[in-house]
Amino acid sequence: MLTIKRLLTSCVFFSFILPTTATYAEDAQSLAKAITIYKSGFEACVEAHSIRGSNLKAAKEKISFYTQKLAEAKAIDSRIMTTTEQNIDRNIALCNTAEDDILRAEAFPIMQDALEQCNKARTQLNSGDISSADASFKQYNSLKSQAFAITTSLEKQADTKAGMLRCEKTSAKLELFKTEIAAVVAEAEAENKKARQALQSCQSGQALLKATNVNAQTLTSARSQLKQSQTILSSVNFNLQTAASSSQHGVQPIHKTVETSIASTKDCQAALQANIAQNEKFLANKLAAKNAANLEAAKKARAEKLAKQQAAQELATKQEAARLKHEAELAEKQKLNALVLEQENKRKLALEKAEAIKKQQSLKKAQAENNKATVDKGKQDWRELVNTTDLKSTGLGQDEEKASPANEKVNHIKDWTDLIPNK
Repeated sequence: MLTIKRLLTSCVFFSFILPTTATYAEDAQSLAKAITIYKSGFEACVEAHSIRGSNLKAAKEKISFYTQKLAEAKAIDSRIMTTTEQNIDRNIALCNTAEDDILRAEAFPIMQDALEQCNKARTQLNSGDISSADASFKQYNSLKSQAFAITTSLEKQADTKAGMLRCEKTSAKLELFKTEIAAVVAEAEAENKKARQALQSCQSGQALLKATNVNAQTLTSARSQLKQSQTILSSVNFNLQTAASSSQHGVQPIHKTVETSIASTKDCQAALQANIAQNEKFLANKLAAKNAANLEAAKKARAEKLAKQQAAQELATKQEAARLKHEAELAEKQKLNALVLEQENKRKLALEKAEAIKKQQSLKKAQAENNKATVDKGKQDWRELVNTTDLKSTGLGQDEEKASPANEKVNHIKDWTDLIPNK
């Protein structure tokens, strides 16, 4: 049993040993291949290092070729970066230095330009030209970024490092000045904003008066805009000389901008005021003409009304006269008719009366005749009676009767007429 166990253990041991040996062989071949590829690029590295001062472009191409081969070798076997075989590790270090030297040679002129821009910014800053100093310093930072994008090993150069330290101080001073100027600019911009608001109010008033039909309401709005503009402008606290003397950085561009805004606003206000006055005069003349026309129209209307009233009155007078005449004529006619009627009635009455009188007379005549006949008869009868009776008894004869006075005869007649019966 022990022999079998040992046999199995030996088999297992050899099963591990045999693959490991094969792996070592493969690794050795891989590293050898990587070294071969690396060495093909190393010659380019050596050549690049030797020509970096005379032909930087070619040196960059050579070192780029070396870097490419190093990457290929590393892809085959990463131990290429640490192996000491054939002094590979020393060669890599040498080529890294060569690459840094080439990159610094490429970046150094750019960094020098950057430092020149920094020195320029410092000079401009000392002369008070903050805007130009800021622009120059931005150029410095841009060029510095380009140089350090190529290689950060520039910091290892003492002159470059010292220049960068001076630039940091310049930057701090520039930022301080910019902060101070920013405060001055912010204050001036606030005043410029008010001046611009005043200008906008004035321009709004001008726009109102550019309308085709300007009326009293438009003028009122324009006056309101002018007053608003004047109120805002009066609140602007700015004087160019004061601004120049109160700041150690002198007159800034914004100060001239504020001055221009104020001047433009004042010009606009003067023009608007003149325009308002012109339109007021125009509207006053227009109103006067309108009032004159209205007055003339009113006079004409009153004259026409008066003429109509007079015509109406004359017509009414004529009509009244005609009516009165007609009434007078009618009254006269009625009076005449009444008179005619009255005359006719009188005539009729007279005729009737005459007829009545005639009838009465006829009647009276007939009655008289009848009475006479009756009287005569009565007288006859009386005579006969007297003659036959009284005369006989009294002895009176006819001579006494004839000798009687007339009144006695009448009395005798009256006496016997009383005997005639009334009809």
